[in-house]
Amino acid sequence: MNIYLLDRTDNVNFDEYDSFVIAANTEEEALALKRPTPEELWRDWAEDKDIKVELIGTTDKYDKPTEILGSFNAG
Repeated sequence: MNIYLLDRTDNVNFDEYDSFVIAANTEEEALALKRPTPEELWRDWAEDKDIKVELIGTTDKYDKPTEILGSFNAG
């Protein structure tokens, strides 16, 4: 499983997530994990075009896509 850093490239305001570390098989899987569902519309997260995805490592700890860490810009 790969480890990806998802980092916003647009303007980040208070009370918004600015980045995540995700374990996933592919970049698309990592992005899909962080797309808000209709029940999570309160969560402000960037569009795919405003997210830089970087492969930062690998792991054998997870067997399915998992959020490892989220960075929330509290205001």
